[in-house]
Formats: sequence, structure tokens, C-alpha cells
Amino acid sequence: MTFAYALIAAMVTQAPTGLSPAERAAYQGVREATIREITTTLASPAMEGRGTGQLGGQRAAEYLAARMRQFGLQPAGDSGSYLQRIDFVSAAVLPTSSLTAGEARLVYRDDFLVAGRVTGDSLDVSGGVVFVGYGVDLSGLDLQGRLAVLLQGKPATADSMWERTVNPRAVVQALVRGGAAALLILPDPAGPAFTVYAQYLTRRGVRLADTETAPQPPVVYVSEAGVGKLAAGLSEAIAQARAGSAAARDLGVTVQLAVRAKVERVSGSNVVGVLRGGDPKLAGQAVLYSAHYDAYGIENGTVYPGAADNALGAAMMLAAGEVLATEPRPRRSVIFLAVTGEEYGLHGARHWAQHPTWPIDSVAANFNYDGIGTETYGPVTQVVGWGGEYSDLGAVMRGVVTATGNSVAPDPFPEENVFYRSDHYAFVQRGVPALMLLGAPADTTWVRRAKAWLEGGDYHQPGDSVRASWNWSGPRTLAATGLLIGLRVANADVMPAWLPGAPFRRR
Repeated sequence: MTFAYALIAAMVTQAPTGLSPAERAAYQGVREATIREITTTLASPAMEGRGTGQLGGQRAAEYLAARMRQFGLQPAGDSGSYLQRIDFVSAAVLPTSSLTAGEARLVYRDDFLVAGRVTGDSLDVSGGVVFVGYGVDLSGLDLQGRLAVLLQGKPATADSMWERTVNPRAVVQALVRGGAAALLILPDPAGPAFTVYAQYLTRRGVRLADTETAPQPPVVYVSEAGVGKLAAGLSEAIAQARAGSAAARDLGVTVQLAVRAKVERVSGSNVVGVLRGGDPKLAGQAVLYSAHYDAYGIENGTVYPGAADNALGAAMMLAAGEVLATEPRPRRSVIFLAVTGEEYGLHGARHWAQHPTWPIDSVAANFNYDGIGTETYGPVTQVVGWGGEYSDLGAVMRGVVTATGNSVAPDPFPEENVFYRSDHYAFVQRGVPALMLLGAPADTTWVRRAKAWLEGGDYHQPGDSVRASWNWSGPRTLAATGLLIGLRVANADVMPAWLPGAPFRRR
């Protein structure tokens, strides 16, 4: 360690003076070494990417349970254990799947991809093809038993009224109600490249086993290269629709779709530990810390380590638990919940919210750690708290961040709707006020660096691994900040409330 780095580390580890003695002790107690050790272990080759329903995922769950036991947290899973079992359905589309139009054969992955819910090992659909444009006007079209070709995005003539009234989800529902046997979707040229879709849709899908519904028409994404193979005149119809002309029509061609998949039931685990509160009247209420520990596991022989997203978040959460278990007990209980299945749709968090191992109405607040590694860019001086604008937690966060000598930063990615995309939202839907926390350095280039990582870097890729360049003082600061926010809520006389006008309410 250089002298300059040692000086910076000492400065950020020293507890600020705007805190009570108990808070200063808790702030100083968060150990950088704990965060580094847990992150490195979870992202190691032995954990095989911690895939939901895979061996590496269960191995990671058992490791987290052992750390909770070591830190002195009590088990709060099933039957006196730390683990809450969840049953899933795993579905992987096989490259033997095919899409043919006359003599033309589209190649899986290069020309087409299968999305949506795959319910069986084999599905065959055959029928005529109808081009529906953006799906706005379906009058006069016979969709029954046919494959509907749908455009994503918007036409060049779209105005604010068009954007307000056209709901893509409602368009898809209308096509299904109309009897479409399958949907062939052509991605928005202004959106992600087809190769990006291929990176995700060729991975297996995972869903909760207890949410099985009636089979839905298959959804297929078709590349620009595949469009020319589907039907003569389709390219012309697409160009007309994108220019704003009415272009819905029957294409006069029959297409055969054969989906082949490996579908199996698997299981995974949430990991739950609790520290019982010290106030007999408030110990039945709890502050909930959460972080997902899963990544994409092993896909097609490739391991996805998921170091920044989100081994680091799980480590920060547990570092707070290590401190609380050795400090004087807060008045309310504190739950530490490491969830699986987040990458496939917040499945672990949704399962716990629907089958809580602590009464959900008695959960005072949720603090969620789920980031992209911005805390490791350097010493953290800024904190983002998604959800702070909706509840009393925003004021609590501002008080702690200010007292620790740092500042609250605005949402760096407003276009991404981050508040609705991580585990805390499953608890918000059950009425629990929540914050999702992210830390960043003073360097003004961090947002640009983070966006580059999201858009073309290692986000959800095999390269998301622990780096020698990481500054571990940043995660320590964010873990300590979240710890203090939770402590203030755990020791307050009343539970936090939603602010007037917030779109959420306690149930």
C-alpha cells in the first residue's frame, strides 16, 4: 500500500463527528476485510457463477448460511435453518430449434431467438404469416392460428399522443386475444443490437414453479438477416410501417416453427438470518436488509462470476450484520436476506414477500444492496438512494449521509427506471418502504464509466470478476452508511411511512 493510499483509507475509515457515540462505534466496526473476503469467495471459480437452481448456487447459499452463523445471526429460514427452499422451472432452448418459410431455413441464434415462457420440451407451430406493423390497427386482419409479425419501437411519424396511447404490453395482449399462434418480433433498430438479445435469450430461463399458467403463444425475435428469408415483400412492408404508412397485411406464406428445449424442475434457496431486537415492545417489528447473491451461473460451458453484480452487494450486507451482532441490540429486530433468482425476475425476493419467514406487515423498512461496482472506483463520497423520494427513509438517509461528511447524489440513470428493477421492489409492492443504495466517488466521470460498463462492458458478462484495481474502502463506506440508516430506523419510536402522494401504501 502506498503512503497516499494509506492516508486516504485512514480518512474514509475514521468515523465522522456528526454521529452519536454508538453510531460512531458501529460505523468504525464495519470491516473492509470482511467485504473483500466474502466478495472474493462468492465470485471464485468454486462457486461456478452461483446460478439459480445450479450446484454453484446451492454451494453459495450454504456458504452464506455459515457466515451468518459465524456472525451470531439466528436462523430465519425453513424449519429452524437459514435456508428457504424455492422450487423453480428451468428452461433452455436448444439449438436444434428451427424456423422455416417455404424452402428458406432460418438459423437459430443468427436469424431467430425464442423468448417468453417455454413450457415443454417440444412445441410445433405452423400457419400463415400476417404482418401487423406496430399492432395499432388490427381491424380486418384474421389472426386466428396465424403467426403475427410485430415491430418494436415507433414509426417516424409518432407524436406525443401516439407514445401516450400505444402500450406495447396491450398490443401483445390484443394479438393473443385475437388468436395469434405465435409472435414474430422484429427488434427496434434504435434499441439494442440483435447480438445483445442473443447473449441473453440463448441462456436458460428460470421461473417460479408456483406461478405456472396456461401455455402462451411462443415469442420469437427475428434478426434483420432473418427478415429477408421469411417472406417476399416483408422488407417493403416494414419500411412502410416505419415511415408511418399503414402496412398491415397477409404475407401469403406459411411458416413452421419448431421449438426444442430442456425443461426441468430445480430448486434454490434464499438465505435468512435475524438479530432479535432488544426492546420487548418493538422486537416483533424488523428492519430488512437484502441483497441477491445469484448470477448467471454456468451457461453453455461459460461461467458468469457476477462479482460486482452482486457478490459485492451480498458482502456489504453481511458486513453490516457482522457489526450489529456484536453491538448493543437495536430496539427492533434486523433481518438479513440473501436472495436467489434476481437475475431472472426478482424471483427470490418475490417468493419471500409472498411467503415471508417474518410477518411482512411487521417489516418496518427494506435496505437493498444491488450495484454495478461503482463503490470500487475510489473512496465513496456520494450515495444514491433510489426510493428516498417516496417515504420517510429519504430524510433518514440524508441525515446519515450528511452526518458522515458525504453527499446524496441524484439518480444517475433516470432512463433505466432502476427503482422497479431490483429486489426491494418486491417488498415495496407489499407496502414496505425501501431504499436501494449505491455509492460513488467524488470523481465526476463515474457516471460515464458506469454507463460504459452497462452498455458495452462486463455487465452480466463473464468478465464481471474481482479486479486488482478495486478500491475496497468504497464498499466499506457504503456498507457502513446503510448500517447507520437501518440503525436509526430500528431505534425510532415509529415505523417509517410513505409520503403523501407516493404511489405506494402499507397494506
